[in-house]
Amino acid sequence: MLTLHQLENSPYCWKVRICLAEKKLEYKTVSAANRDTDPAFKALTPVGRVPVLVLEDGTALFESTIINEYLQDRYPQPPLMPNDPADRARVRMFEDLGDLYLAPSLRLIFTSRYRFDKGRIFRLKTQNTEQEKEGLRQSAVYLDHLDRELEGTEYFVTEFSLADIGLIPGLLRTSAMLKLPFGERWPNIAAWIERVGARPSVTGTAPPPCQFLDDPV
Repeated sequence: MLTLHQLENSPYCWKVRICLAEKKLEYKTVSAANRDTDPAFKALTPVGRVPVLVLEDGTALFESTIINEYLQDRYPQPPLMPNDPADRARVRMFEDLGDLYLAPSLRLIFTSRYRFDKGRIFRLKTQNTEQEKEGLRQSAVYLDHLDRELEGTEYFVTEFSLADIGLIPGLLRTSAMLKLPFGERWPNIAAWIERVGARPSVTGTAPPPCQFLDDPV
Protein backbone atom coordinates (compact mmCIF):
# COMPACT_ATOMS: atom_id res chain seq x y z
CA MET A 1 0.00 0.00 0.00
CA LEU A 2 1.08 3.58 -0.64
CA THR A 3 2.19 5.54 2.42
CA LEU A 4 1.86 9.31 2.61
CA HIS A 5 4.08 11.05 5.15
CA GLN A 6 2.32 14.33 5.77
CA LEU A 7 1.08 17.12 7.96
CA GLU A 8 -2.68 17.36 7.75
CA ASN A 9 -2.73 21.16 7.50
CA SER A 10 -0.04 21.39 4.83
CA PRO A 11 -1.43 22.75 1.53
CA TYR A 12 1.08 20.66 -0.40
CA CYS A 13 -0.05 17.49 1.36
CA TRP A 14 -3.64 18.40 0.55
CA LYS A 15 -2.69 18.55 -3.14
CA VAL A 16 -1.50 14.96 -2.98
CA ARG A 17 -4.52 13.75 -1.00
CA ILE A 18 -6.85 15.24 -3.63
CA CYS A 19 -4.96 13.48 -6.41
CA LEU A 20 -5.02 10.16 -4.54
CA ALA A 21 -8.76 10.57 -4.01
CA GLU A 22 -9.41 11.41 -7.67
CA LYS A 23 -7.53 8.24 -8.61
CA LYS A 24 -9.45 6.28 -5.93
CA LEU A 25 -6.20 4.86 -4.57
CA GLU A 26 -5.85 3.26 -1.17
CA TYR A 27 -3.11 4.65 1.04
CA LYS A 28 -2.19 5.14 4.66
CA THR A 29 -0.93 8.34 6.25
CA VAL A 30 1.92 8.87 8.69
CA SER A 31 2.23 12.10 10.62
CA ALA A 32 5.58 13.80 10.04
CA ALA A 33 5.26 16.06 13.08
CA ASN A 34 8.78 15.09 14.21
CA ARG A 35 10.35 15.35 10.77
CA ASP A 36 13.27 17.47 12.04
CA THR A 37 14.40 14.82 14.53
CA ASP A 38 12.98 11.53 13.22
CA PRO A 39 15.85 9.66 11.50
CA ALA A 40 13.39 7.40 9.63
CA PHE A 41 11.73 10.40 8.00
CA LYS A 42 15.04 12.15 7.32
CA ALA A 43 16.19 9.05 5.44
CA LEU A 44 13.28 9.46 3.00
CA THR A 45 14.08 12.98 1.75
CA PRO A 46 17.11 15.26 1.78
CA VAL A 47 14.94 18.40 1.93
CA GLY A 48 13.17 17.47 5.17
CA ARG A 49 9.73 18.60 4.02
CA VAL A 50 6.36 16.98 3.43
CA PRO A 51 4.73 15.43 1.55
CA VAL A 52 6.68 12.24 0.93
CA LEU A 53 4.97 9.34 -0.81
CA VAL A 54 6.50 5.91 -0.22
CA LEU A 55 5.64 3.36 -2.89
CA GLU A 56 4.95 -0.32 -2.33
CA ASP A 57 8.57 -1.20 -3.13
CA GLY A 58 9.93 1.38 -0.66
CA THR A 59 10.79 4.07 -3.21
CA ALA A 60 10.30 7.52 -1.64
CA LEU A 61 9.03 10.43 -3.76
CA PHE A 62 9.06 14.00 -2.49
CA GLU A 63 7.71 17.36 -3.75
CA SER A 64 3.95 17.50 -4.29
CA THR A 65 4.05 18.37 -7.99
CA ILE A 66 6.35 15.44 -8.78
CA ILE A 67 4.28 13.06 -6.65
CA ASN A 68 1.07 14.03 -8.46
CA GLU A 69 2.65 13.67 -11.89
CA TYR A 70 3.91 10.22 -10.87
CA LEU A 71 0.38 9.26 -9.81
CA GLN A 72 -0.96 10.41 -13.16
CA ASP A 73 1.72 8.46 -15.05
CA ARG A 74 1.32 5.32 -12.97
CA TYR A 75 -2.48 5.42 -12.72
CA PRO A 76 -3.64 7.24 -15.88
CA GLN A 77 -7.38 6.80 -15.26
CA PRO A 78 -9.19 9.00 -14.65
CA PRO A 79 -6.91 11.41 -16.52
CA LEU A 80 -5.69 14.53 -14.74
CA MET A 81 -3.43 15.68 -17.57
CA PRO A 82 -4.61 16.54 -21.12
CA ASN A 83 -3.11 14.85 -24.17
CA ASP A 84 -2.16 18.00 -26.07
CA PRO A 85 1.47 19.01 -25.34
CA ALA A 86 0.62 22.71 -25.14
CA ASP A 87 -2.20 22.01 -22.70
CA ARG A 88 0.11 19.83 -20.62
CA ALA A 89 2.57 22.72 -20.48
CA ARG A 90 -0.26 25.03 -19.38
CA VAL A 91 -1.12 22.65 -16.54
CA ARG A 92 2.47 22.88 -15.30
CA MET A 93 2.47 26.67 -15.66
CA PHE A 94 -0.67 27.03 -13.56
CA GLU A 95 0.73 24.73 -10.90
CA ASP A 96 4.00 26.66 -10.75
CA LEU A 97 2.08 29.94 -10.66
CA GLY A 98 0.26 28.68 -7.59
CA ASP A 99 3.29 27.25 -5.79
CA LEU A 100 6.03 29.71 -6.70
CA TYR A 101 4.20 33.03 -7.01
CA LEU A 102 0.67 33.10 -5.60
CA ALA A 103 1.46 31.16 -2.42
CA PRO A 104 4.37 33.45 -1.36
CA SER A 105 2.28 36.57 -1.99
CA LEU A 106 -0.59 35.18 0.09
CA ARG A 107 1.92 34.22 2.77
CA LEU A 108 2.98 37.86 2.99
CA ILE A 109 -0.59 38.80 3.85
CA PHE A 110 -0.96 35.93 6.29
CA THR A 111 2.24 36.64 8.22
CA SER A 112 1.37 40.34 8.39
CA ARG A 113 -1.68 39.37 10.47
CA TYR A 114 -0.81 36.07 12.15
CA ARG A 115 2.03 33.90 13.38
CA PHE A 116 2.14 30.13 13.24
CA ASP A 117 3.60 28.17 16.15
CA LYS A 118 3.46 24.40 16.68
CA GLY A 119 0.27 23.94 14.74
CA ARG A 120 -1.52 26.94 16.27
CA ILE A 121 -2.31 30.28 14.64
CA PHE A 122 -2.08 33.47 16.71
CA ARG A 123 -3.45 36.89 15.78
CA LEU A 124 -0.68 39.44 15.98
CA LYS A 125 -1.28 42.26 18.42
CA THR A 126 0.33 44.67 15.97
CA GLN A 127 -0.23 43.95 12.29
CA ASN A 128 2.32 44.86 9.64
CA THR A 129 0.17 47.00 7.36
CA GLU A 130 2.94 47.75 4.85
CA GLN A 131 3.67 44.05 4.40
CA GLU A 132 -0.04 43.36 4.05
CA LYS A 133 -0.37 46.00 1.31
CA GLU A 134 2.56 44.50 -0.58
CA GLY A 135 1.09 41.02 -0.30
CA LEU A 136 -2.26 42.25 -1.57
CA ARG A 137 -0.58 44.05 -4.45
CA GLN A 138 1.41 40.99 -5.49
CA SER A 139 -1.44 38.51 -5.11
CA ALA A 140 -3.84 40.72 -7.09
CA VAL A 141 -1.58 40.42 -10.15
CA TYR A 142 -1.82 36.64 -10.10
CA LEU A 143 -5.51 36.53 -9.15
CA ASP A 144 -6.36 38.94 -12.00
CA HIS A 145 -4.57 36.59 -14.40
CA LEU A 146 -6.28 33.49 -13.05
CA ASP A 147 -9.69 35.14 -13.24
CA ARG A 148 -9.12 36.02 -16.90
CA GLU A 149 -8.02 32.46 -17.65
CA LEU A 150 -11.32 31.13 -16.28
CA GLU A 151 -13.45 33.35 -18.51
CA GLY A 152 -15.94 31.10 -20.32
CA THR A 153 -14.55 27.83 -18.97
CA GLU A 154 -15.15 25.62 -15.94
CA TYR A 155 -11.56 24.61 -15.29
CA PHE A 156 -8.13 26.05 -15.92
CA VAL A 157 -7.13 23.62 -18.70
CA THR A 158 -9.93 21.77 -20.55
CA GLU A 159 -11.22 19.30 -17.91
CA PHE A 160 -10.46 19.10 -14.18
CA SER A 161 -6.71 18.50 -13.97
CA LEU A 162 -3.56 18.81 -11.91
CA ALA A 163 -3.75 22.54 -12.64
CA ASP A 164 -6.94 22.82 -10.60
CA ILE A 165 -5.62 20.53 -7.88
CA GLY A 166 -2.47 22.64 -7.61
CA LEU A 167 -4.47 25.83 -7.09
CA ILE A 168 -7.11 24.48 -4.71
CA PRO A 169 -5.15 24.90 -1.44
CA GLY A 170 -4.30 28.53 -2.09
CA LEU A 171 -7.65 29.58 -3.52
CA LEU A 172 -9.98 27.56 -1.30
CA ARG A 173 -8.18 27.63 2.06
CA THR A 174 -5.50 30.30 2.41
CA SER A 175 -7.45 32.94 0.53
CA ALA A 176 -10.61 32.12 2.50
CA MET A 177 -8.73 32.61 5.77
CA LEU A 178 -7.60 35.98 4.47
CA LYS A 179 -11.16 36.87 3.41
CA LEU A 180 -10.18 38.05 -0.07
CA PRO A 181 -13.11 39.56 -2.05
CA PHE A 182 -13.49 36.90 -4.74
CA GLY A 183 -17.17 37.50 -5.43
CA GLU A 184 -16.67 41.24 -5.91
CA ARG A 185 -13.33 41.33 -7.72
CA TRP A 186 -12.68 37.85 -9.16
CA PRO A 187 -16.11 36.35 -9.99
CA ASN A 188 -14.73 33.63 -12.27
CA ILE A 189 -12.51 32.36 -9.47
CA ALA A 190 -15.48 32.53 -7.09
CA ALA A 191 -17.54 30.32 -9.42
CA TRP A 192 -14.60 27.92 -9.84
CA ILE A 193 -14.27 27.68 -6.05
CA GLU A 194 -17.92 26.62 -5.83
CA ARG A 195 -17.41 23.95 -8.50
CA VAL A 196 -14.21 22.35 -7.28
CA GLY A 197 -15.13 22.82 -3.63
CA ALA A 198 -18.06 20.45 -4.11
CA ARG A 199 -15.95 17.59 -5.46
CA PRO A 200 -15.79 14.59 -3.08
CA SER A 201 -12.02 14.43 -3.56
CA VAL A 202 -11.78 17.95 -2.14
CA THR A 203 -14.35 17.78 0.65
CA GLY A 204 -13.18 14.35 1.76
CA THR A 205 -9.51 15.29 2.06
CA ALA A 206 -9.73 18.88 3.33
CA PRO A 207 -7.66 19.87 6.37
CA PRO A 208 -9.53 20.57 9.60
CA PRO A 209 -10.72 24.15 10.19
CA CYS A 210 -8.08 26.50 11.53
CA GLN A 211 -8.43 27.95 15.00
CA PHE A 212 -7.24 31.50 15.58
CA LEU A 213 -5.99 32.45 19.03
CA ASP A 214 -5.09 35.78 20.55
CA ASP A 215 -1.32 36.20 20.65
CA PRO A 216 -0.04 36.08 24.23
CA VAL A 217 3.32 37.55 23.22
